[in-house]
Amino acid sequence: MIRHPYRRLVAALIAPAVLGAACGSPRPRGMAPPSSGALRGASGTSPAAISPSASTHVSLLIGPSWLALVVTGGSEPARYGLALSPQTSAQVPGYGSLTLEQARARGGRPLAAAAVSGLLGIAIDRSANVADPSPPQLAGGAAYDRLPLRPTPSDVQALVSAHLAGARLTGERAFGRRVELRDSTGSTTAARQASLLLAASGFVTARQAPAAGGVSATTRIVVYSGTEASKRIGGEATEALGTGTVAVSGQAAPQSSSQSGLVVDVTVILGSDFVGQANESQADNGT
Repeated sequence: MIRHPYRRLVAALIAPAVLGAACGSPRPRGMAPPSSGALRGASGTSPAAISPSASTHVSLLIGPSWLALVVTGGSEPARYGLALSPQTSAQVPGYGSLTLEQARARGGRPLAAAAVSGLLGIAIDRSANVADPSPPQLAGGAAYDRLPLRPTPSDVQALVSAHLAGARLTGERAFGRRVELRDSTGSTTAARQASLLLAASGFVTARQAPAAGGVSATTRIVVYSGTEASKRIGGEATEALGTGTVAVSGQAAPQSSSQSGLVVDVTVILGSDFVGQANESQADNGT
């Protein structure tokens, strides 16, 4: 498993010459299956290990006094960048109207990502704190686009339609990505942070509870079907959190207690590696 996905992502984005080839978040090459007995199938075997799915496209970078979205397509050079002022206003569920700087101050990178996602109505595939004093150069010297400090719905609609249509929170990303979130970090804030990051990538937390067995060292992403669509959802959850291994469970997906008959698509068992990478990215930014 890759230990420092955000540090590598930032290094790739800051180097314009290799921006297109390396700005995608690193993915674990060898996927270890979950070790929890509760996740074993009827035969008692562990879930089969799989690789995360297709490449993602939208990264949120958060600098000391700036925020920027960088859009890439697979291994192609970054084709679009959007600079967002920290004073840009957004409606954040549960918090009301906040500037992006206020969102970051109150909830760190997870709340800032949720605020940007809600402001634009898009899924953010990954986010990272960056120590650089300015956003990275885009390939070909392209200029960053900008939004007004208080964008109108028409401002947002026009920009998203022109440049971010593929990341809209519609279809499967809005309605078909239900998560059961189990916390085995020992942290009082990790589950809330994870829920915000998952929400920014279009996931809905249908159920949240402590994990059995105490603190776990590693984050595990469990899906309940071997289809490509199910594997893709697991890989996207890994990208959103910045850590984790993905596996297919041999048992049926659990039902959510929040709505009778609602079956979740993925179970996330948070480990202390999630807390570690979150703290590391804050330290890298001096916060």
